[in-house]
Amino acid sequence: MGRSRRKMLPSSRRVEPLIAAARDGSDLALGQLLNAYRPFLLSVAAEEFDSKLKAKAGPSDVVQDTFIEAQRDFGKFKSDSAEELRIWLHTLLMNNLVDLRRRYLRAAKRQVRRERPLGVADSKAIVRELVANNGQSPSRQAVSREELACVEAALGRLPPAYRQAIIMRSQERQSFTEIGQAIGKSSAAARMLWKRAMLKLKRELGASHGDQ
Repeated sequence: MGRSRRKMLPSSRRVEPLIAAARDGSDLALGQLLNAYRPFLLSVAAEEFDSKLKAKAGPSDVVQDTFIEAQRDFGKFKSDSAEELRIWLHTLLMNNLVDLRRRYLRAAKRQVRRERPLGVADSKAIVRELVANNGQSPSRQAVSREELACVEAALGRLPPAYRQAIIMRSQERQSFTEIGQAIGKSSAAARMLWKRAMLKLKRELGASHGDQ
């Protein structure tokens, strides 16, 4: 640790009485204790923060998440040492940074998959969903190139929310709970959105066939 960062740390004389008071149940002492480490943690977060993540959060957000976690789990911290508290908070912070990067990468990968053209296997999966919704066996394997082309064209005409629901369900095989979390709705609402999307897709395909 560099000298400049070491200077950001509160003194042991200040910290250790606050640790004792916080352990005795003082929320005020715990808040003062965590705030004493804020400059240090902000410095670490700013140095470790990936610029790609700025659209999702900032160093202060990660520090705040760390404080929330520390308040929740303070009972697990058993030491009276200021240095060990620094190490504990630093570990929580780094874990939160890792979790944020993982969430960003998962979201970025999902976005890339949604933006790329559907592959044959993806389109076949959607056709089988349509067949199953129509009361027929979903095990049908023979899907013509014309059907695949029609599916992809019809998807392109759907509202973005409908297209997203279909791709997440049929292409990515995500559960309705996962879809709901991604769009900020309950799993039941996500299921209804998907059903409406499939119905709309079927209508679009019927209209395109009728135009031929």
